[in-house]
Amino acid sequence: TTLWDAWSSRAGDPAGDAVFSLPLRLFSDDEDGETMTILFRVDGDFLEPLYRGVHRGAWDPRMNTTSFDDGFESRGLSEPAFAPCPGRLWHLNGHWNWVISTPTANGCSGVNRAGGFLLTGDATNPEIGALLSGLYHFNSNSSWQTLEVFVR
Repeated sequence: TTLWDAWSSRAGDPAGDAVFSLPLRLFSDDEDGETMTILFRVDGDFLEPLYRGVHRGAWDPRMNTTSFDDGFESRGLSEPAFAPCPGRLWHLNGHWNWVISTPTANGCSGVNRAGGFLLTGDATNPEIGALLSGLYHFNSNSSWQTLEVFVR
């Protein structure tokens, strides 16, 4: 699917067969989105971690090579409290579309089977969501079929 600025824009055709998505800003109590708690479901499975304190810039695929925040908070699904996860969050290049991570490979904000989250395009189609990294599970994986974002 073609990625869009999920913070500000709707996507899909509510009258057609495409998935209809509402802008995430509608669910936030502040203008930067940092009050929301975010959970991802991939192919029907909810995956850790839960995220909080994620800046709205994470959802804008047009922010090529732009830093937008200095960290977030996360916790496992069975953990009682959020822990800070500091790091310079940014869209490393034009392929890094939706980003809750740093360019590092490991750690709470890392992208290679680590605790961050990254949805990227590929070299042929940088604006298409093709590769999934992070969520303590994925490392530039292209074998997934559906990605859902839950917020509260």
